[in-house]
Amino acid sequence: MNAPWRFVPLSQVVRDLTSSRLTQVKPEDEIVDPTIKSSTHTISVASIRSGMEVRVTSRVRLQAGDLVFSRLHTQNGAFAFSDRSYLATTTFLPLSIDENEIDRRFLFWALHIRVPSLSASDTVGRETYRPQDILALQIPLPALSEQRRIVARIEQLAAQIEEVRCLRRQAAEETGVLLTGVRRVAISACQANTIPLEEICIAIIDNLHSNPRLADAGIPCIRSPTWAMGH
Repeated sequence: MNAPWRFVPLSQVVRDLTSSRLTQVKPEDEIVDPTIKSSTHTISVASIRSGMEVRVTSRVRLQAGDLVFSRLHTQNGAFAFSDRSYLATTTFLPLSIDENEIDRRFLFWALHIRVPSLSASDTVGRETYRPQDILALQIPLPALSEQRRIVARIEQLAAQIEEVRCLRRQAAEETGVLLTGVRRVAISACQANTIPLEEICIAIIDNLHSNPRLADAGIPCIRSPTWAMGH
């Protein structure tokens, strides 16, 4: 039977890089601001400006491979692995991972579960976190071999889920094409067998605008509001 997992603070397996990455923006610097999409835990370019265009000149450099948290709305999942270099405001927190302690892929999946447990609010109603709040987050830390086994299983299931999603999209697209073809055939068939209404009517007249009494026999009457047949 496997031993129960121990929980440790995030600070035990990561290191805050902020102090070593702080820089003052020069007018000629290219400032690439990041944004983190909480729903997918991905980071991307929000804007690119020159140093003379930005108001916040104290910046922190993010490097490719950093684990990055946004301190705004962190509990919604505002974390990602950096894909390139950025010059971000200090609302972004760059971290390095001790990969002798934790598999970075396992940490990424563990954060999916543990990050929503954070909760705090600043005075203007935005949810903002201090670095120490984030670093105190409790995360599971099984043995490295167990972490890698779990990650392999998660990635296998994720691949199967994506395969099912692709098949559903393909089925929906093929069904749409098939239905479009059926509609075209039906319309063509109807048009091929269409004749003017006057060719099958003795007379087309306006009625007296009074509802006829329904009967089981007699002259058919079409009522326009409901397209119902009556006699």
